[in-house]
Amino acid sequence: MSFHQDLIELEVEGGVVGRAMRYRRNHEILVEGMKNIGFELYLQSANRSYIITSFISPSHPNFNFNDFYQHLSNCGYLIYPGKVSNEDCFRIGSIGRIFEPNIRALLSAIQKTLTKMQVDLSGT
Repeated sequence: MSFHQDLIELEVEGGVVGRAMRYRRNHEILVEGMKNIGFELYLQSANRSYIITSFISPSHPNFNFNDFYQHLSNCGYLIYPGKVSNEDCFRIGSIGRIFEPNIRALLSAIQKTLTKMQVDLSGT
């Protein structure tokens, strides 16, 4: 995509403010969905950014991050592996050419992946 086209799309979306609103909405949907699945967030809401969100890796005995990552990658979703501080976490971005249906599809893929891994986080 050309820079000119990027600027047109930015203007149509309402400029930087409009785009930031979409990113924030993506983040809100992601956080709500991940909490509903049973994931814990690494940071309290006052310290979080809507650009990338850190989730604590579950302590469930069947959870293996590499398998989780690979299955999501095979489905077309890339998450960010790695640790922040001393906590075992992974991160998910909410920006770019990502829209609400993309976030909802990611959440569905995450739930299906956990089911496949026999990881039930509903009791957490």
